[in-house]
Amino acid sequence: MKKVFKNNRIIVGLCGVLLAVGVCIGTNHYMISDSAGSVAAESQKADPLTRLAAAAEQDLDILEEEQESDNSPGWHTETQGSKTYKYYNNSAGNRLKGYRKIKKDYYFFSQKSGYAVCNGWKYVRIKGKKYKLYFDKKGRRSDPTKKLGSKARYQIRVSLRDNMVTIYAKDGARGFIIPVKAMVCSVGMSGHTTRKGTYSLSRSGRWHVLRYNSNGQYATRYSGPYMFHSVTYDRLGNHYSLQAAEYRKLGKAASHGCIRLQVEDAKWIYDHAYQSITTIRDKFSKGPFQKPKAKKIKKSKRGYYDPTDRTVAK
Repeated sequence: MKKVFKNNRIIVGLCGVLLAVGVCIGTNHYMISDSAGSVAAESQKADPLTRLAAAAEQDLDILEEEQESDNSPGWHTETQGSKTYKYYNNSAGNRLKGYRKIKKDYYFFSQKSGYAVCNGWKYVRIKGKKYKLYFDKKGRRSDPTKKLGSKARYQIRVSLRDNMVTIYAKDGARGFIIPVKAMVCSVGMSGHTTRKGTYSLSRSGRWHVLRYNSNGQYATRYSGPYMFHSVTYDRLGNHYSLQAAEYRKLGKAASHGCIRLQVEDAKWIYDHAYQSITTIRDKFSKGPFQKPKAKKIKKSKRGYYDPTDRTVAK
């Protein structure tokens, strides 16, 4: 740990000790004496040295207390050469190790140093399964879509019981083990079952006319009339005609068989349709994800709109 002397008294005190010791040795001031009187006398003569040593010791205690403050809970940095590393202390002052959650984000800390992995990939075993995770410059597990590029291949998994979509990218021969993102959705309600199976995807339209006098954004077809798309709108092309009651059902079965999403999630699938396959089952493991919550619906003078719709003028 890097030592920083914040109190000049430490240096002065130490120099005073060395100077006093040098003077004493040079004048043969210290002599072994068998008499109590001689010892007392010598002790009395040594009082200035004792006082200097005591002052230096007190200042060193202060320095030690300052150094120990790095063990306080929370984030800290440590410099080695030209590189700076970050680590996190728990409430007991111990560095976290391994894959850990801090507030709403996930991090990976070296098992040896406790340093967080930043700006890079790491294979991590979670609940007995191995994943390849990407961590951003702040050390947070992040969506690696931009890092993966246009040649990436994705598997979109739909868990009907959970009303949840999870997306994984392919890591060569290791398969789809790169977690990309999780989405909250609404699958088919009773009497309007969402079709199960594995399918390729195709884009159906930026805006698309749906059944039951409704419309959707970013429609991506996977089987016959079944599609991924946004929550429904009353008017085609009108961002402010979002059906508020249907939006509030995200996370529950509510559609007529399609898979409804927030606009930003429907757009992600639409943009990556030709790089993806989808598999729809009754139940998928959540893996390293937690089921997200839909963002709170917004309303303007013009009407309700999806808060994730970036084309809307806020």
